[in-house]
Amino acid sequence: MAPWNRGGESQPLPPLYPSYDLTASLLKGMGVQEDFTATGPVRYGHRRTSDRDIYFVSNRTGAPIKADCRFRVGRGRAQLWDPVTGEQ
Repeated sequence: MAPWNRGGESQPLPPLYPSYDLTASLLKGMGVQEDFTATGPVRYGHRRTSDRDIYFVSNRTGAPIKADCRFRVGRGRAQLWDPVTGEQ
């Protein structure tokens, strides 16, 4: 359907965002350091408070995985917390 019911065929819209690989390549070429890398299928979120960096890392699959993760932080020691129980 054409926009605003004006008849005719709509033209397909171009992709809104470039692919992840293209974006990562452009940022690397600009000298932007990666915030997080992993060898497994994980996703992450990163927040910073006045005194610490907080990363939430999650498994994208339905099965247990092993992954080596690297975080771009210069201080502190990593802590593993269970997001369901809140236990360390």
